[in-house]
Amino acid sequence: KARLPVVMTPDEVRAVLGLLEGSHAVLGRLLYGTGLRISEALQLRVKDVDFDRQTIVVRAGKGRRRNKSDVPAHIGPAVATSACWREIGGKDRVVMLPVSLQPELKVQLQRAHLLWQADQRDGRAGVQMPDALERKYPRAGQSWAWFWVFAQAAHSTCPRSGVVRRHHVFDQTFQRAFKRAVTVAGVSLQATPHTLRHSFATHLLQAGTDIRTVQSLLGHSALIRRLNTPERAAQACAGKARRRCGRNAHEEEQRGKRASARYERACSVLTLRRTMPVYNFRHQIDNLRAATSG
Repeated sequence: KARLPVVMTPDEVRAVLGLLEGSHAVLGRLLYGTGLRISEALQLRVKDVDFDRQTIVVRAGKGRRRNKSDVPAHIGPAVATSACWREIGGKDRVVMLPVSLQPELKVQLQRAHLLWQADQRDGRAGVQMPDALERKYPRAGQSWAWFWVFAQAAHSTCPRSGVVRRHHVFDQTFQRAFKRAVTVAGVSLQATPHTLRHSFATHLLQAGTDIRTVQSLLGHSALIRRLNTPERAAQACAGKARRRCGRNAHEEEQRGKRASARYERACSVLTLRRTMPVYNFRHQIDNLRAATSG
C-alpha cells in the first residue's frame, strides 16, 4: 500500500541537524543538501567528490540486491543491514555539491585521510572493491582514491575471506544518532534519515524548482509521485485510477484475444477433419487374401 512520506519543515531540519556531531553532522547535511539515500552517501569514495566542479558522482545508486559484500564478524549475516549489501544493475548519476557543505566535507576527508595513512603504515588490506574490480585491480583498494569518505573507526573481519579491513560507517549507527537528535529537538514526526531525502525534494518543489530537475537529482526513472503536497497527492490518486482502469481494459482485451484464438483453432481442426479423405482399406485386405490363398 502506497503511503505519503514524512516531510519535515526547514526549521525542523535545522534543529535536528544542529544536534548532530562530528561525521554524523556532515552526513546529515549531505543527505539533506544533495537528496542522497543513506546507502549512497555511506558508500561514497574519495574519487567521487569533485570540489572543482562542485559535483558528487553516485555509483550504482539503486539496483537489485545480490549478496553481502563485507559484513563484520561481530555483526553477523543475520542482522546485516542494507549498507552491507552489494548492489548490481544500479544507475550512476551526478548531483550538485552545495558550497556551504564543502568546508565540512573537506574536514571529513582529512579525518578519513588520517585513517587511510594509519592503514598504510600498519600494512592493512585495502577497502572492499565493487564486483570484479578487486580481481582486475588487486591493489586499487589500497589507494586513497578508492577509500571511503565516511570510514569506520574500527576494522572488521570479512566472514567469507577472513580479511581484516576497514569498512564504511554502518547505517544503523547514524540511524540511532539521528533518532536521538529528533527526540531531543522535540520533532513529533516519525522521522528517519530517509526523511531528509523527502524533505530535500519537497522543499525544492516548494521553491519553484522544475519537477524534472528534482527527478534527475533523486535518480528516479519516472515522475516522482511520493511527495507530501496536496497537488502531488491528488495527481498520484488520479494516476493510480487511470492505471487501474487501463490495466483492467488491457486484461479484458487480452482475454478476448485468447478466446478468439481458441475458437479459431477449434474451427480449423473441425475443417481439417471434414476435408480429410476417408480411406477404405477393406478391398486391399480382400485382394491380399485372394493372392495368398491362390
